[in-house]
Amino acid sequence: MTATIQDNLISENQDDNIFCYNNASTMNLLLNNNNISSSPVDLGIRIYNISDDSIFSGNISNNTISDNLNQGMYLYNTGSDFSMEIQNNTINGNQAGGIDFDTDAGTSTLTIENNIISNNIGGVTTNDTGISIDQDTDANSTLTLTLNNNYIENNGYRGILLDNADGTFNTSLTNNTIGNNGLEGLYIINQTTGILTANLSNNNIIQNSSRGVWLYNNAGTMNSIFENNTIAMNKDDGLELDNLECGIFNFDLGNGSLNSSGQNSIFANSSGVDIDNDTNESISAENNWWGLTTPNPARFSGVIDYEPWLTTDPN
Repeated sequence: MTATIQDNLISENQDDNIFCYNNASTMNLLLNNNNISSSPVDLGIRIYNISDDSIFSGNISNNTISDNLNQGMYLYNTGSDFSMEIQNNTINGNQAGGIDFDTDAGTSTLTIENNIISNNIGGVTTNDTGISIDQDTDANSTLTLTLNNNYIENNGYRGILLDNADGTFNTSLTNNTIGNNGLEGLYIINQTTGILTANLSNNNIIQNSSRGVWLYNNAGTMNSIFENNTIAMNKDDGLELDNLECGIFNFDLGNGSLNSSGQNSIFANSSGVDIDNDTNESISAENNWWGLTTPNPARFSGVIDYEPWLTTDPN
């Protein structure tokens, strides 16, 4: 089955503005060029893919999704296969966040690119996050997430939350601007037996009201490479690293075991610390710019190898 919803004004309905439910079938959804706004009760878009043999694919593009009481968009997968492209949308003014995706089964592929996700602030929940992605407790589930060229700004809670429990979660973040959000710009948490890989390149993570980036590994395995990012002028640590309960944590900010080229610009984060390494590992952070031709050692907490450094800003 293919469902096409195109060129509509869908507004002020007394429940979700759009609700799509797939159970034990194959479905393709095309949702393009709509204005989806002002649900006084619930969501802009709700999509459920339910049951072991359900297969769902779709494209959500060129829509304005605004001013809904809950999230702009909530996607939930417990089926065998889920794939979605979310492109070129404006998602703003929703009171419980912009995009929220939960999965606890099967294989999920999610591409979020070229969107403006901003000013999602409200009082319905405290989780008015720009993008929230949660893979729950099925150890056999796999999620591949691509975040590219999005503007994620002025959201009431976090800019981006990525949360993995027991499955395998692979993500790349490239060319995003993440700024002026109410807590962290980016919070990545990996729990229990999960395996999470996060590669960041060419992102601007600036002026958020807490940490710029927080990586938190709790007992699972986390692998992460940072290259050519700017993490600056955040109101807490620029970058905080935590590894608890004997988790495996492989992080490369420059010239480490994962072959990062470095070239990051990390400076002027207000807490006084640009990197806080709370793991038991030495972090390789060579070939980066720290805001001064000679970095101030007081801007580093924990065991961090930041020499040699760059003497000019590469970004």
